[in-house]
Amino acid sequence: MKLPTLLVLLCAACAASAQPPQGQGEQSGRAREHRRPPQEAFDACKGKKDGDAAQGKGPRGETMSGTCRLVLIPTRAADEGRPERPRQ
Repeated sequence: MKLPTLLVLLCAACAASAQPPQGQGEQSGRAREHRRPPQEAFDACKGKKDGDAAQGKGPRGETMSGTCRLVLIPTRAADEGRPERPRQ
């Protein structure tokens, strides 16, 4: 009698932990949609090799400069207040 009860509780706990907390599932899905770089980042590196410097227009019309790593990886100025991404 104890073993079936234990198995049911174990299965219920596993099922509950597999579900995202309520309200966060939709946010996670939206965040994944925006992870793709903008088309302008691809266009700026068209015909260039990895490691080449490039410039292009951003999605809001701003000028971006950086390095090509399949797409344009913008170089951030130190005075922007945001830390620069570490190189991998």
